[in-house]
Parts: sequence; C-alpha cells; structure tokens
Amino acid sequence: MGVPTRNPRRYHSGVPQHPLVPRVLAASWLLALAAWPVAWALGPAAQGLGTVVAGGSWIGLAVPLGATPWGLVNEPGIAFAASRAALLSYWLPPLLLPALLALALPVLVPGGSGWCGELFRFQLGAALAAATLGWGAPLTRPDGAAGGLATFWRVPPLATIAVAVALGAVGAALSALRLAGQLWHAPGGPTRQRRWLLVVLHLGVPAAGWVSAVRLLGWPIQWAPCLGISAVVVGTLLAVTIFVPRSPLRRPAPLRLAALLALALAGGVVAGTAAWAGSPAAGQGKAILWGRERATSNLRPGLVPVHITPHRVPTVPRGSSAGGS
Repeated sequence: MGVPTRNPRRYHSGVPQHPLVPRVLAASWLLALAAWPVAWALGPAAQGLGTVVAGGSWIGLAVPLGATPWGLVNEPGIAFAASRAALLSYWLPPLLLPALLALALPVLVPGGSGWCGELFRFQLGAALAAATLGWGAPLTRPDGAAGGLATFWRVPPLATIAVAVALGAVGAALSALRLAGQLWHAPGGPTRQRRWLLVVLHLGVPAAGWVSAVRLLGWPIQWAPCLGISAVVVGTLLAVTIFVPRSPLRRPAPLRLAALLALALAGGVVAGTAAWAGSPAAGQGKAILWGRERATSNLRPGLVPVHITPHRVPTVPRGSSAGGS
C-alpha cells in the first residue's frame, strides 16, 4: 500500500485550515462587515413586517448605530400602541426575532461545504446576539421596545434588557462552540487557550469594531450598551471555558484568495451603506422612508426624514381650473 498524500483541496500550503488560520480569520472579519449591519436591521424590519400583519403599513427604517432603531410604520389606529395586537406585532418582534434567530442558527441550520457559509452563519448569529441584543436592547429603554413594554405593559425596562442580553450571551456561546468544533482539525485540538482566542478574535474584534464605528460616525458612547455587548462577549468566554465542542462531521473546503476578494467587495458595499444609514444627520438619526407618512405614523421628532423615493406632486385633472374652489 502506498503512503496517502494530502488532498490539495483540503489543505493550504500543507496546513489544515481551521478558525485560527490567518486566511480564515480574515474571511470572518470581512463577513462581519456584512453580517453585523444585516443583523442590526433585522429588528426594525421585524417591527415593520409585524405592523403590516396587524393591518398597518411599513414605510421605512431608522437604523442609527447609536440610538434606538425603528421600523417606521403607519399604525392601523390611533390607540394601536397600547393594544394587544401591538404587543405581539410591534413591541416584541424587534427583540424576539433576533433572539430566536441567534439561538436557532448554530443549532438548526445545517453546515455548508465551505468556510464562507460556516463563517457567515457564525457572524450573523454573533451579530444578532452582541449587536442587536447586547448593544441594541439597552438603547430601547427610553423610547423603544423596552420603553414601550414598560409604558403599556408594566414590564420593568431592566428586566427586558437583562433577558435580551442573557439570550444574546447564550446565542453567541452556541455559535462560538459550533465554530470551535473546527479546531479539532488543528494539531492539538480545541485547547482552552485556542477556544479563548477564537472568541476574542472572531467575536471580540468585530464587537470592538462595532463600538469604534459608532464613535467614529459621531454618536456618543453610552455606558449601558457597552455593558450589554461586553456581557455577551464575557458570557461567551465563560461558556467556551466550561464546555468542549464536538468534532464536526466534515471539514469545510479550503478558502481561496478569490473568495477573500469577493468578500472584501461585498463587505465594503454593505458596511458603507450601513455607515451612511446609521450615521447621524444634524446630530439625529436618519429616517429612511420609501412610503408616505400619515397621521398615525410613528416617525419620531428626533429623526431626520430621508426620502429614497420621489414625492408625487398632486396634478390638476384636465378640464378643471387650478384656482377653482
């Protein structure tokens, strides 16, 4: 029998690819540029779609990185915010949907054949946990999901925030343990130091980049969101300290340079769009509108409207006088 040779499709330069290989790590950071803004927009998108189900209309998004995100809607009625329909379709979805996705992605979504799918699943789950829940939930205390639940349903804001951050920590831990299973392909396996390093590099660095982007775009840094996102990262570190991941059934196909270039392009486009939408305008968040607001719109006074569709100017019907009564 001959000596088996290494399969060049499974190795890069003779070294098995695992989450701490520089090329895989670079791909993870590039995918974070796209996954984190997408996760940030899912909460307000859930609010908009929920309002449509309740009989209203979805007219836009407000996704400021340093303030409360909103699904901009025309509510179905004046007293809608205090109704049971609003509880299920308006106040809960911005936190409930991200929490469910953060818990489900690492458990229920099957593994792909390549690193891009595996890393995007991790970064999307990590972003839902750290950005949408850890960072975003504390921002909703004065005027948002936590504030609405307190005003209309007497749920203490700290309880809402604590539950959201705790679910975020669990979701991020599940994602990290799934990715850490790929460390079995590294010589020596998933040692505790490697599991810590994986969390710091794949989750901690994007989280720090998120907070830095918030500050660089001009938003003031608030202590509550910083504590929330830090709690998610620390909780994930504790989880990988206690638990050892299982070995995956198969190894992802090797990551190639062309894939990194494509990820850099896609990540740059998404991140640039998110930076524009999430940056302040005159010190306030942007309200990106594609529909026309009505009397029951939830458009906040502190939001600056930015219409991405042209306003239709009313026209005078033929045969009528422009100065008629």
